[in-house]
Amino acid sequence: MVSLLYKKRIININFNIFLASAVATLLAAYPVMVVSRMNHSIAFILLSAFFIDALIDGLLFWGLHWYANYRNSQLQLFFRDYGLLQGHRVFLAFLFFILATSTDYSLMVLFGFERAASFIFSYLTALIITRIVHTIYGLKTGLFEEKQLK
Repeated sequence: MVSLLYKKRIININFNIFLASAVATLLAAYPVMVVSRMNHSIAFILLSAFFIDALIDGLLFWGLHWYANYRNSQLQLFFRDYGLLQGHRVFLAFLFFILATSTDYSLMVLFGFERAASFIFSYLTALIITRIVHTIYGLKTGLFEEKQLK
């Protein structure tokens, strides 16, 4: 049942992006905490957090998307589809950045949250909101229409 659902492009893409982003956030929490101890500038911490998370996220999504959809296919097809999806994600990164960093800043500075907890909560909340926006966009534009992936 799960493998049948996973074959649906809308589920496959959303699951891979959600998993990559959630795991990236958890993996990035420690390096972000280390950065925040080395440099106390809020702007530096927020920008470092965003770039550390984005790097780990992009690599994880690359692996998941390739394995789930293209491991037995031509690399050219993979890079075209991956590029299309990452292009959308780059555009959505602006929304994600605003949501994640403003929430992170608010929790750290205004409410005194601990660094790692603030980062994880903020980034997971931004992830959920951007997944909803991307899914609505994908349904309207046909991004999630079933394609011959193999």
